[in-house]
Amino acid sequence: MREINSLCKDIINLGDSNSQEINSVAFISLKRALQSYFSTYKSISLFGRTVLKDCSKEDFTRIPNRDYIEQYSETIVHFQHFFELVCKDILRKEHELLVLRIDNKHDVLYRLLQQENVAPSELEGIKTIDVGVAIDRLCTLIKENFLDTTYSFFAEVNNSHALKALNRLRNEIWHKGSFVMQYNSLDLFVGGYILPLVEKIINTPAYFENIPFWKYHKLSLEIDPISEIIQECNLNTPSIEKIAFLKELGRAAYNNPLPKNHSAFRNRVVGRAINSASYELFQPYELKDFVEKCPVCGVDSLVKYIHTETYEDNNGRNYNYSYVEYIKCQCCNFELHDGGMENLLKFGYELPNYWSVF
Repeated sequence: MREINSLCKDIINLGDSNSQEINSVAFISLKRALQSYFSTYKSISLFGRTVLKDCSKEDFTRIPNRDYIEQYSETIVHFQHFFELVCKDILRKEHELLVLRIDNKHDVLYRLLQQENVAPSELEGIKTIDVGVAIDRLCTLIKENFLDTTYSFFAEVNNSHALKALNRLRNEIWHKGSFVMQYNSLDLFVGGYILPLVEKIINTPAYFENIPFWKYHKLSLEIDPISEIIQECNLNTPSIEKIAFLKELGRAAYNNPLPKNHSAFRNRVVGRAINSASYELFQPYELKDFVEKCPVCGVDSLVKYIHTETYEDNNGRNYNYSYVEYIKCQCCNFELHDGGMENLLKFGYELPNYWSVF
C-alpha cells in the first residue's frame, strides 16, 4: 500500500494562467449549493404544513429532520466556496499578489512584482488570503476605481453584507457544527440576498460561459426557478409556500433524465416513465383522472396518489373521504405533498389543480 504522503502529493494544480479550470470548480460548487437549497423543501415535505406556515422556533426544533440539516449545511458551505473562488479569481486577474500570502519565497515575490512568469508549481504551498480579507479587498479596490466596473455590484452594501453573513454561517457550520438556520429564514436569506448576487455574477462576460457547469434543464413550465424566487423574495410578504414549489421545480430540473438531442433514447426514457405511471395506478379509477403532465420534464407521468379514509357518522353509516396525499413524477421525480401546499393556481401559473381527486 502506498504511503499517505505519497498519495496526497498525487494532485493536479489547476492554478495556471488560464482561470477556466478554477472557474469550473467554482461553478461546480454553485451547482451543488443550488441542488442542496432546492432540496430543502423535499427534506421537510412530510412536515410541510407545520414548517410552511411560519412555525415557531420551538416547533422547528421538535422536528427530527437530519435531512434538512444536511441540505442546509451543504447549501451554506458550497455557496460560500463559490463566492470565495470568484472573489479571489477577480483579484487574481488583476494581480496574483492580491490573493497570496507570501512569507519566505522572496524570489517568487520579486518576480511577481516584476510581472515575470511564475510556474504554478512554484506557488505550491503558498496560502491565499482569508475569504473575509478577499471580500474587503475586492470591495475597497472597486470603490477606489482600481478594478473593472463590471464587478461594481460586489461593493453594494447589501451584497458585501450578505457575503460576510454567509461566511459567518459557514464558519458556524465548519468550526462549531451546532447551528442551523430555520427553514423560512433560509429562504428569505438565499432568495433575497444570495441568489440576486449569483444572478449578477453568472451574467458577467467572464463567467457567462460557465453555464454548462451548473445550469439545470429548462422547465416545461417555461419559467426559471432562480429568477422566480428572487422576484418572490422582493415582495413585502413573500410566500414561503410558493418558494417551496419553485425549489421543487429546480430540484427536479436537476434530476430530469431526458437528453436534449438523442431522440431515440429520449423516447425510451419517456416510455418507461409513462409505463411506470400506469403501473402506479389501480382500479377502479381511470388513468386520465390520476396522471397529469409534469411541469418540469413535460412527460405525462405525474401521478396523483389518492388516500381514502372511512368515517362513521352519528347514525352508524360509513362513508369514504378521498384526497390527494401527494403527487410524484415517474420521470424527473418532481414531488409535492399536500401538507401546507395548496392549489398552485393561486401562484399565477397555468397549472391544473393537482389536489383535485376528480
